[in-house]
Amino acid sequence: MKNIRKKPTGVYEFRRQYDGKSYYFSSKIKSEVIDFKRKFEKKIKSSASENLKRQDVKFNDYSRTYFELYKKNRVKSRTEEEWEGAFKYFDDYFNKQFSKIKAEDFQIFLNKLAENKPTTALKLYNKICAICKKAYALNIISLDIAEILEAPNVNYGIRRALTYDEQVRFLAEAKRLPTDTYIFFLFCLITSARREEARRYKPSDLDKKNKTLFVNGTKTLNAPRRIKVTDGFIMLLDKLGSGFQHTADFYSREAKAIFEKIGSPDLTLNCLRHTCATNMVYLKIPVDFRKHIMGHSTTITTDRIYTHIEVGITKSQIQKLYNNLYFTDYS
Repeated sequence: MKNIRKKPTGVYEFRRQYDGKSYYFSSKIKSEVIDFKRKFEKKIKSSASENLKRQDVKFNDYSRTYFELYKKNRVKSRTEEEWEGAFKYFDDYFNKQFSKIKAEDFQIFLNKLAENKPTTALKLYNKICAICKKAYALNIISLDIAEILEAPNVNYGIRRALTYDEQVRFLAEAKRLPTDTYIFFLFCLITSARREEARRYKPSDLDKKNKTLFVNGTKTLNAPRRIKVTDGFIMLLDKLGSGFQHTADFYSREAKAIFEKIGSPDLTLNCLRHTCATNMVYLKIPVDFRKHIMGHSTTITTDRIYTHIEVGITKSQIQKLYNNLYFTDYS
């Protein structure tokens, strides 16, 4: 049960941080600890509910209380991290009385954010709508802002693979960047990892003995997968230390800057995933293995959506360009 653990001594203990304070209770009888937990949560919910109903509450304060009451015990750690990121935006832009914020204030903020951080803007849009619906139900705001607010205008760019020439120029520019960023791009190109999947990499994901890499998937049941890697790729990952040091948005911006520099501004970081799928065709990797490496449930998705073949590209060209970093022995 969340916030309750059993110590080696056989004692059960409850620990919880709330509103800057620490709360603790322990007993050898588990039911007593569970009962304390229920009473504690009932008490803080009652207190938080009263705070929510205050007419002078600030939006950033309200959003935190809303999360504590209705979301925290239902979400996974990754989603909780997203909410923490949202609170930082709310502290910067909406540290003012909730009832005085207009729908257009939220709309302007979201549309501007979408210009550089489209995914973040959409996530914040969903959170703001959920927060506003509850505030309207509690009569904190007189208008249901969620009904008025529109999803931000998002342009993800064209999803396609890089041509061979674009790959040559992209890699040349990437090599000039810090090692961490260069390896991040190669990680996406070699493993087909989405940006968040690459960001999650840690040294324990790499099995050097069996030369396999666990990719921590973020979308479907097939997304987590274990793939074969080369000695060269293992040596590359050894240079990372504890893992990648920046946010996914940082790597997206770095990739975008390179694409603009090489004259392909329509490309995005996700295009590296499409490029991996296409390179695997040039490398003559069987379709069932390509499907697994991509984390797809069917070969149709791999071949029809992610593969963009360019006539005349050979296996040896791709092997030479990537210094044999792709594992191809799937016979």
